[in-house]
Amino acid sequence: MAIHLDSDRGKFEFNSEQHLRPILAQVSSDNSTKDEKKVDKDQLINGISIVGDHHDILLKSIGELAGCEPEELLDLDLYLYDTQPAVRS
Repeated sequence: MAIHLDSDRGKFEFNSEQHLRPILAQVSSDNSTKDEKKVDKDQLINGISIVGDHHDILLKSIGELAGCEPEELLDLDLYLYDTQPAVRS
């Protein structure tokens, strides 16, 4: 069949690995009650700190696991995977 007659050619197919974003938290954070250190602008400009690039809760959790402050993190890679077992329908 000719490719220009194929009706499914431009059809959108949902891919959960590419089109879903993970949810970190469902609790809204209030900026007035934050108890965190201010990051020096030189650190953000020179790429020394990643505090401005990621959510505070994520950086605090990683900092606790790594044994450091969130401001001391230089970079991170995060891999996510589904923990639920496969289901046949």
